Amino acid sequence: MEVLAEPLSDDVLGFVTKSGFAFKGRISTNDFALGSRLKKYQYFLSLTME
Repeated sequence: MEVLAEPLSDDVLGFVTKSGFAFKGRISTNDFALGSRLKKYQYFLSLTME
């Protein structure tokens, strides 16, 4: 879940919804994370292309 804690940059893109969900993705590693402080949801997905 490292990507959720990282600040936005050229490599890390993301946004927060009105309901408090944070979506972030790291371009260089193709990692995606979803989290919410309110309900303590966290989800991490790493995609690989073959």
